[in-house]
Amino acid sequence: MRTTDGGPVATTTTTMTPTTAIGRRGRPGEMARSGLALPVVLLTLAAHALLGPRGLAAQPVAAQQDTAKALPMTCWRGAPPPACGGFFLIEVQGAFPFLSTVREHALPGGGVFRRDAFESRVEWNLGYMVNVGPEWAFGGAVSLGSGSYDALTGIRARARRWIAPPLSVELQGGVVLTHAANSGGPRPLKGFTTDARLNIGDHGSLFLRWDVVKVPTHVDHAGVVYQPGGIDQALHVGVGTGSTWTLAGTAALGIWYAVVIAALVTS
Repeated sequence: MRTTDGGPVATTTTTMTPTTAIGRRGRPGEMARSGLALPVVLLTLAAHALLGPRGLAAQPVAAQQDTAKALPMTCWRGAPPPACGGFFLIEVQGAFPFLSTVREHALPGGGVFRRDAFESRVEWNLGYMVNVGPEWAFGGAVSLGSGSYDALTGIRARARRWIAPPLSVELQGGVVLTHAANSGGPRPLKGFTTDARLNIGDHGSLFLRWDVVKVPTHVDHAGVVYQPGGIDQALHVGVGTGSTWTLAGTAALGIWYAVVIAALVTS
């Protein structure tokens, strides 16, 4: 194989109820309007991916056969054939919820404390994809980072449609692991996640993501419900970097941590 560079915590029992709206301020009815955003975006991107420019598909049959024979090469940065047969996914990304289920805490002294069910998170994606022709690549990735009780935060399958250099569109779906807000236990909650991405030459990407998790009901020893069950969900906007920038940034972060630790030890 040849590699190329191609809020507050209540100390007494509180009662929590999930709101019926979704939004940063918990405005009623916002879920119905805003929850349509991601499906519309997903359908638009999918339609563009399926019906968009087909310049790569216009190759003669002989050229496509030659391309298929030239696919053993693995690349650090993704590219369509014949440059790459497969490529690594090494990414770091930030996801920021802009519409989220809001849970309410009735405080003992009166009043209500509100908290978004999902929080911003930073994740590293590690995976691999294979070009199955001049237009499509398929693969998957695991996600490690913040937002869960464990380092593992997700397992996703991914499809990429090469549009025109340096752009590609990706659709992704799988399992998300999160502590959500007030999940009431030490184990991460498992839910469904899907996102649509615009990838720019594997240097960076922009994406929209939808996470949905079923929260169980939790009761204390006195039989008082301190966390009612329900469905928590959020729409996130995110940005990520490709393999080269991710490796360089991770290395720089590691060196910085090493310097800080050494300074603390020697001080």
